[in-house]
Amino acid sequence: LANELGNLVSRTTAMVARYRDGELTAGSGSPEVAAKLDALHAEIPGRLDAWELTSALESIWDVVRELNRVYRENPALYARDHEPDGFDWIDANDSRQSTLSFIRRSGDPDENVVAVINFTPEPRHDFRLGVDTDGYWHELINTDARVYGGSGLGNQGGVMATAVPCHGRPYSLSLTLPPLGALLLSRG
Repeated sequence: LANELGNLVSRTTAMVARYRDGELTAGSGSPEVAAKLDALHAEIPGRLDAWELTSALESIWDVVRELNRVYRENPALYARDHEPDGFDWIDANDSRQSTLSFIRRSGDPDENVVAVINFTPEPRHDFRLGVDTDGYWHELINTDARVYGGSGLGNQGGVMATAVPCHGRPYSLSLTLPPLGALLLSRG
């Protein structure tokens, strides 16, 4: 649609330039056509706003669908809801960087899910996050992914934990946190 509209505008402006010396003068059409054009001109901003809203809502529903899929496929997010050992804060006090991070645990350490949220419009590069196990951590969700209308800033699908202690844990991840975004990561 955008391509066809662009072609129409291009052809129209070329014809105006060629046959009307680049000008459309008042009164060059019928009063009915002028009235329709005025009405259309008044409707365009509302139609564009509605299209933006529709596009934004579609992106939100895409994120919700993906979150529901990740929830169903990762027992750590629900299996131990009512057990104290099913949840552990990584860092609930990072007011300087405005982040929160926690672990949801299942019975298997490879199924644990780490969540980290950046509440600022500033990306956080080389953000160090403590984890209990080494190995590769897959990015299950990045709410700033392009598919959801975001900038695509993230970790290219995952990161390797290193033996750098952080947050009282033996390993850590060096992450890129997207602005105003959340990441869910898992070893599984």
